[in-house]
Amino acid sequence: MSYFGLDKDFNIVTHLAPYNVQWNRRYYETGDFEIYIDIGQYSSNIKYIYSTEDKELGIVEIPHYSVSNNTKQMLLKGSFFEKILADDCIYPTFSSSGKIVDVVKKLLDKYCSWKMGYRYDESITDRVDFQETGANLDEKLYELLYPLELSFRIEYDYVSSTFTFVLYRGRDLTQNNADGNNFVTFSTEFGNIEEPDVMIDSSKYKNYAIICGEGQSEERIYVEYDARIDKNERIKKLFVDARSERMGDDVTLDKYKKVLIQKGIEKLADCQIQENVNFGLNTDSYEYKVDFDLGDKVDVIVADIGLVMTARIRNIFEVIKSGYRTLELEVDNLKIM
Repeated sequence: MSYFGLDKDFNIVTHLAPYNVQWNRRYYETGDFEIYIDIGQYSSNIKYIYSTEDKELGIVEIPHYSVSNNTKQMLLKGSFFEKILADDCIYPTFSSSGKIVDVVKKLLDKYCSWKMGYRYDESITDRVDFQETGANLDEKLYELLYPLELSFRIEYDYVSSTFTFVLYRGRDLTQNNADGNNFVTFSTEFGNIEEPDVMIDSSKYKNYAIICGEGQSEERIYVEYDARIDKNERIKKLFVDARSERMGDDVTLDKYKKVLIQKGIEKLADCQIQENVNFGLNTDSYEYKVDFDLGDKVDVIVADIGLVMTARIRNIFEVIKSGYRTLELEVDNLKIM
């Protein structure tokens, strides 16, 4: 695996030979990295980290030089290039309805200051009714896509020096998938995971949203959204203050209520039962980035506690030391949509 330091114009400054790499890839938020190099490799002109084998381009945000026990150390720390969207915010108000692939494209065309292409998976057919004022572009995109189990990445092509925004959903690799994909199962019984850490947290769980938009007192416009799959389940209500969402002269009441429902769905996504499993990977039967990758949906079994779940790979933490790579995966199960 080769790493290069690039300058502000994306020209190569130097080839890097890091002795410790932590490459933290995340599906529902911007990933981050830490790279430790010998001081002789460092240049203040290094603004980006480019790897020939990774989809991510790193932005160097924190160069950190230290000396301990007469040993000089240089740490380059930062976020992946999706963070560039944090430089833009959604203002003035944006409102759009339709296919999510079209809404995201309109959002980028109107507010994104970085020049890049656009690509999406043809299988994505989800629809949204969306309105927003004032949010940072990166955070709002993740918030909008999360309930749909979608994500995005910004791919960099060094040869052509171009960027492409890619909207995608990870593959379904569960045993019952309808796409014909080879299935992937991580299981303590199979011995391909080690040191699992399981947390099931229902402390913030809500399944029903009351979303209030513009207006005062009894004249305030509101809608209710029932997210329960089992209608016999006890209702746990969440109040969502969406007063900032404005109807406008060109927006019908029906369309405005759909916008409010979308806002409720986004807030409910943060109030679901969290079923998280972290584990180290101990297998040669599955090849990383071929058989499974970030965002893919897989089967997970932890026999000791009787846990059997289908879950999406939310985070992948790569550690590379002396040319040897270890992987830790975090999966979770979102059940709102």
